[in-house]
Amino acid sequence: MKNINVLSLFVAIAMGFGANAQKIIDSESIVNFSLENRGNEVTGTLGGMKGDVIFDNENLDKSSFNVTMDANTINTANGKRDAHLKNEDFFETETYATISFVSSKIEKKGEKYIAIGALSMHGVSKDVSILFNTTEEKGR
Repeated sequence: MKNINVLSLFVAIAMGFGANAQKIIDSESIVNFSLENRGNEVTGTLGGMKGDVIFDNENLDKSSFNVTMDANTINTANGKRDAHLKNEDFFETETYATISFVSSKIEKKGEKYIAIGALSMHGVSKDVSILFNTTEEKGR
């Protein structure tokens, strides 16, 4: 697998608010990513999100993410590149269909949050920090 230098990864999860586990609404949830490839910035999305999210901005010690995304949903707005990302050179989606993130800690940073945990893809897990924010719309 070729190395991909991920510059940033932003998670937007549509869910109900409160201190309990929130339901991930797949049709409204997306992972946006940005990476550098040969000096050019490439942006894209991943969908097919499932899992458990517990988020309480008043008690971050009890907050956590345990989510998976469908690697086959990768979309960089370039069909040829997306097909290449799905093959054995990168994600190898026939063998490794999911990408997962399990947090070990969530911290507040200014107006945003950082989820620290293990990102697993292509059979490899690495510790990462993911910057995210929350918004409330229509009581969610």
